[in-house]
Amino acid sequence: PSGLSENPTTMLLRHNKRLVASKRGLLLFVAAPAVWSFSLQPQRPSSSSTRRLLVAEDDVVPLSSLASSIAPSKTIEIHALTMQLLDAGERVISLSVGEPDFPPPESVVEATAKAARDGQTRYTEVTGTKELRSKIAAYLTEKKGTPFEAGEIVVTNGAKQAVYEAVLALCGPGDEVVVPTPYWVSYPEIVKMAGATPVFVDTLLEDGYKLKPEQLISALSDKTKMLVLCNPCNPTGARLDRDELKSLANALPDNVWVLADEIYERLSYTDVKDDDDDDKDNASFERHVSFAAVDNDQDDDLLSAEEKKKKRRTLVVNGFSKAYGMTGYRLGYLAAPLAVAKAVAKIQGQITSCASSVSQAAGVAALELADDALDAEVAEFQRR
Repeated sequence: PSGLSENPTTMLLRHNKRLVASKRGLLLFVAAPAVWSFSLQPQRPSSSSTRRLLVAEDDVVPLSSLASSIAPSKTIEIHALTMQLLDAGERVISLSVGEPDFPPPESVVEATAKAARDGQTRYTEVTGTKELRSKIAAYLTEKKGTPFEAGEIVVTNGAKQAVYEAVLALCGPGDEVVVPTPYWVSYPEIVKMAGATPVFVDTLLEDGYKLKPEQLISALSDKTKMLVLCNPCNPTGARLDRDELKSLANALPDNVWVLADEIYERLSYTDVKDDDDDDKDNASFERHVSFAAVDNDQDDDLLSAEEKKKKRRTLVVNGFSKAYGMTGYRLGYLAAPLAVAKAVAKIQGQITSCASSVSQAAGVAALELADDALDAEVAEFQRR
């Protein structure tokens, strides 16, 4: 991120500069002190004598070292095979992608259609609309006990993008990222795409596949930059309670970031052990404790609120796919300290820009649902 410049288009739109189009197909972005121009005229193809050979005669494409070093997503491969078998008329039970078979709530569907009809079909800020980011920040602060502000939220094209951009923003060659096993299959490849090295630590069946402090400590080194903690865990379903999270927080050095992937936090089937919240009524969001909430509790009581804020090291990844059945909307988010959120926004501005504006409007509707709106679906999953 330090070597990237903000996308000039994004920067100008963010500052509400004027866009001028001429009849000659030339777009001029007018902004003092510089002017950027982009020709829209079709370019004349180069002659065959000057073309560079991209494909060898034996049809082997010389790929980049990055493309050659990463493995395909096994989840996506199995899902593709599932779709092929279904198209062929086969009966298939797929245990690959995490996709609820419930439709999105009706109010979400209505908000989707209304957004399209009302013309909410334009680019938004790279980080997402202020309305959605404010709703996310309020949810994290009020429901999860993890204070975040709208400026610390980056809305992404699915939670996977949030994971990838967070790793890209903080990790690189020479860094190590601790990944407990069993793990979601994309974590190691995302780490490798950033140039860092995944370090695996095995969790055990007899421990309920829960990461223990001594296991975590054994995987740490002076190169450790990040811990990836999926809670509830994909694929084991293990869920760490407050005391277990506290023990991990105590075992981590202050300079190690925690990427808390909490995309399944609403799909919790039993009450969580949480002595600090005895008076809660155990709606689905209350059956899960966020690592960010626990990590904030670890701060010295003598520190001011501003000093505690500077010590934060947890990056929360979440989204709308699992809880609300909105997998095709491709809507996730990252909540992070402001400096990290800005770096992630800069990266996203050079990759995909904003998430779908219509999906973001649907996300607002999802966060406006009553606290118990998902309880019936959660109960059905538990029954199964």
